[in-house]
Amino acid sequence: MQFIKNIFILFLFLFGFSVFSQVEDEDEIIQEEIDFRERKTNNIENQIVQHASLVEKEEKLVEIRRTNTKNTYTGNLCADEIARRYHFKYVFDHDGGNGIRYFVANQLKFMRLTFKNGLFWKARYRHELRDCVSRSGDFVG
Repeated sequence: MQFIKNIFILFLFLFGFSVFSQVEDEDEIIQEEIDFRERKTNNIENQIVQHASLVEKEEKLVEIRRTNTKNTYTGNLCADEIARRYHFKYVFDHDGGNGIRYFVANQLKFMRLTFKNGLFWKARYRHELRDCVSRSGDFVG
């Protein structure tokens, strides 16, 4: 029993030093966050510019049919470029169309895009779209 008590005291002693060694200055933490955000923004912008030069050739994009323009940000160059990088574009039918037919057709297209872009491509697309649109000022929130 004494052995377990000594091990416990040693553990608390070492754990206490590790907690106090992790204290950092707030200014350093804030500066590291700012530097990280700037590097991330520059990387995304560089990727978009590099991809724009590669997309000069005409490629066949998958057309996803929509009846409304909510959360598509069409007309935003950055958002259009990200959609092109994921090999699709939105096509709008404002007359309403046949909802069931669009749903089935879009599901097959999403499956095709999953094979093309990998699993969870839509989550990656939404994340990049949110960053892009917030930088350009179209998105608030």
